[in-house]
Amino acid sequence: MRKCYTSIIFLLLSVTFYSCIREGTYKITGELGLPDQSVVTLWPDDNSHQIAGVTVADHKFQMKIEALDEGVYNLLISWKNPNRQAQILKNGSRLGTPDTLFSRTRIYLDPNSDYHITSPIKDISNVSIPTRTNLNPFPINVNTNSEATKELQSYLAVISRVTLVFQKKLDSLNFLATVAQAKDDMINYRKIMDEYEGLDDGFFKGEIFRAREAFIDRHKTSPVSAYLIATAPDLKDKRVYYQQAVRKLDAALQQNRYTIEAKRRLAIK
Repeated sequence: MRKCYTSIIFLLLSVTFYSCIREGTYKITGELGLPDQSVVTLWPDDNSHQIAGVTVADHKFQMKIEALDEGVYNLLISWKNPNRQAQILKNGSRLGTPDTLFSRTRIYLDPNSDYHITSPIKDISNVSIPTRTNLNPFPINVNTNSEATKELQSYLAVISRVTLVFQKKLDSLNFLATVAQAKDDMINYRKIMDEYEGLDDGFFKGEIFRAREAFIDRHKTSPVSAYLIATAPDLKDKRVYYQQAVRKLDAALQQNRYTIEAKRRLAIK
């Protein structure tokens, strides 16, 4: 009889362990217009270490990750720059275009979801490094049934639009400042530079907060909201809002690791 109980306990433990592994196992596939030996890697949100990596073969890749906590991760794609140019200066330093180009996106890995990566760019011969007006010359599409990833991608699209507007404002003010300086119009030059230097706090950070606030208020059942609170850079300045936002998150999210981290940072018991 004792043997029977032992066998049952072992079986239950095995089933539990297997279930945990299944919940933490993810598969990411992709089909990209990139040459063989291009590299796809997965990183945690803080980019502290590489979790997994595979090479592209016949324009495709497949990545399987096991025993990994669900959450937000960075997917980085890199390939050799087909238009790279280099020049060695007299002092021995190297001047030229980068040897490798990159594109990246974020995904929320959650159980029982599929992830397939594509890009509308099929010819990489004209893809360049990111610029102030073209932040993502090799855009990545994430085809998935993960609602959290869809929500995260929609939020990131808003942030990209805000960033682009910010960069254009900077460029415009920089141009006006150059014109004013050329005309020796120092009064206007100083006014323009004051606006330029205040654009980060006065426009960018405010717009980013409003985008984050709007998302969290509309998605109280989404783990992405918990993530945005836990990683908010303005947690101290906007403490009252974030404390209320954590309390309004759905009950099912209260044990989410991001909610727990948000409560720790906000000193909520």
